[in-house]
Amino acid sequence: MRSEPAVAAEPGDPPGQPSRQTLRDQEHFEQKIRPVLIEHCYRCHSGTSQPPKGGLRLDTAAALRTGGDSGPAVVPGQPAESLLLDALKFDGLQMPPDRRLPAQVVADFTRWIERGAFDPRTGVRQPVVAEKPNGSAAAESHWAWQPLAKVAPPSIEQPERASRPLDRFLLARLEAAQLEQAPPAAPHVLLRRLYFDLHGLPPAAADYERLEQSAAGRSGGTGEALEREIDRLLASPRFGERWGRHWLDLARFAESNGGDRNVIWPHAWRYREYVVESHNADRPWIRFLQEQLAGDLLPYDSWQQRDRQRVATGFLTLGPKLFMEPVAEQFLLDVIDEQIEVAGRAMLGLTLSCARCHDHKFDPITTRDYYALAGVFGSTQLLYGTAAPAGNQYGHDRPLQPVGERGEELHGPALAWQLQVAEQTAKRNKARSDRYRVVRKKAALENELAQL
Repeated sequence: MRSEPAVAAEPGDPPGQPSRQTLRDQEHFEQKIRPVLIEHCYRCHSGTSQPPKGGLRLDTAAALRTGGDSGPAVVPGQPAESLLLDALKFDGLQMPPDRRLPAQVVADFTRWIERGAFDPRTGVRQPVVAEKPNGSAAAESHWAWQPLAKVAPPSIEQPERASRPLDRFLLARLEAAQLEQAPPAAPHVLLRRLYFDLHGLPPAAADYERLEQSAAGRSGGTGEALEREIDRLLASPRFGERWGRHWLDLARFAESNGGDRNVIWPHAWRYREYVVESHNADRPWIRFLQEQLAGDLLPYDSWQQRDRQRVATGFLTLGPKLFMEPVAEQFLLDVIDEQIEVAGRAMLGLTLSCARCHDHKFDPITTRDYYALAGVFGSTQLLYGTAAPAGNQYGHDRPLQPVGERGEELHGPALAWQLQVAEQTAKRNKARSDRYRVVRKKAALENELAQL
């Protein structure tokens, strides 16, 4: 009979409260283990896959340890006997079957099993069927809520006029309105349109000359010359700057708070550069959204990818905050509301915050839906609090995440140096307000060093 490693309480742990070790294990599971299981394992090994492959379910703690046809998937405290780890290493078993996951993921699972395989999951969550607001049936049948469908191009009287399928839609509308198609635009007009569309700036005289020389000097004429100009414009960093601006507007990007206390965001530029780089790299849309919502939880293959994904989560922290709000919990709820609203507007084209107080009047979104989403955003602990009088601070107890090639290596020494500076500053500051601020920072640094 195997015994699982016990988690002992640490000195200073409040009686009746989870130990700091338990909280660290929970954080490791939620950040490193559960997201991998959901993304790569649940499709074949959960209650939604009927039957689960190999008789193995990985969506509950009990099922994980009971295992499937081959035996227990995880043996707490014993990585060598845990089949799940063998599968991740491609040692006999190979899971997921399509590709091997990064070495960092294997290391995270090894550490998790060595420390007892903490797993808070007790069962499969059943979907909640919310009561629908009045008129929701009609709202859900509205065209805006319907999935995109493939539409065949309409037939037209002169199909030879359509150089591509899209033209058939335009020509059909022109024919219905008894209008004639405009003549083709001149090359210099097309070039000007391309520049404004792709870069947001007019072409220079040299750009017109290059188009003329390209059209005259190669076969293919003006058409291929314009195609080469399009490729050049798309390859330029100006393209990401032009089109990234639209997303930055949706993400309420600014380099200062702009609210009741105009705090400067000194690192906001990192998020701006992430958006520009994503457009220039033609990053898939779904990946672009995933990184901004949970980039710190996604696996990575290099420190550059790790830092990029962490910077992407700046999407959740930008925007004006009411730092003079005197009630810490109200401040937190307002931040969550702002996150829900910006995610709804940017990703769904919907205003969700109406449902904070009542079921949405026009869209099929209930107050229950709103607070279910608020629970998701509430699980993310942000690193700022109110600027109101002492006692109303909404602090944090999570360590900062290092960035850079040597970030992990230098993180501890950097925190120790900051702690020394804070200690010296506390000795010199006599004003009560300054001393309170420095002592609070010193306590936060000590907490971060303790968790390394």
